[in-house]
Amino acid sequence: MDPTAARIRTNMGYLFLRQGRLEEAARELDAAKRIDFREVEARTELGFVLLRLGREEEALVELRDVLRIERRSPRAFVGVGMILGRRERTGEAITAFQNAIQADPKYGPAYLRLAEALDRIGRPAEAWSAAELAHDHGEDVAPAFWQQLTDKHAAAPPLPPPCGEPSGPTVDLDDPEPAHRGYLARVRDRVRAHVVYPRGAGERGIAGELQVEFRIGREGRIECLALRRSSGSELLDRFVLSAVRLAQPFAALPPHVPPPSLPVSGTFRFRIGEGPASR
Repeated sequence: MDPTAARIRTNMGYLFLRQGRLEEAARELDAAKRIDFREVEARTELGFVLLRLGREEEALVELRDVLRIERRSPRAFVGVGMILGRRERTGEAITAFQNAIQADPKYGPAYLRLAEALDRIGRPAEAWSAAELAHDHGEDVAPAFWQQLTDKHAAAPPLPPPCGEPSGPTVDLDDPEPAHRGYLARVRDRVRAHVVYPRGAGERGIAGELQVEFRIGREGRIECLALRRSSGSELLDRFVLSAVRLAQPFAALPPHVPPPSLPVSGTFRFRIGEGPASR
């Protein structure tokens, strides 16, 4: 009815993209930006579609055009940085990712791409910090990448081994007995600081509840970590396990805690529209 409606073309492009029909998505997004040069969302998405199609130079042109129109588009900066990184122009790629973070300090993908670039040039400590920030802004950092950074960065929190089968009672992270209340309140605050709704789960409407168990050693390090009840989503489960690991080291155990360690269990609930919560 209205072939000149740019926004409808953009939405058509998104529908084709969700179906994996990249060529058709590119065609609709290209039509949208031709109808309205300032249809920034279409131009940005078109850049990423072209990149997936292997049309790198065209993608770079589109994303740079976005930045001429909207100079604070974090996603366009990330796309440009990805292309520059592929061309081994790592310094320029890092600058692009840093520009994305400056434009939007909460944009998780920029931190993750920055971590990958820093790792490639042998700066593991900075890469770890960027990966941690990516996680804290809802980005799903692959376990293999965490392990890769751990192997290179001596100060990274060690990956705890899995706990064995439950062998006794645990202290509830959210409802501890009075003797542990003050200590576990600080533990809970540190864990919660790393638990947000993962971006990928939120975008796909994934919700769930899970329970983890971990044992805190005398010096405040996690001796083992286990998923005791799954949320049904590998992404949510993996994200919370990473959050617990990132929260260490905790304070040393109080003297009244009997050796060798303090077994703790925590329940984490993710509901669309509510955000994450423990218990």
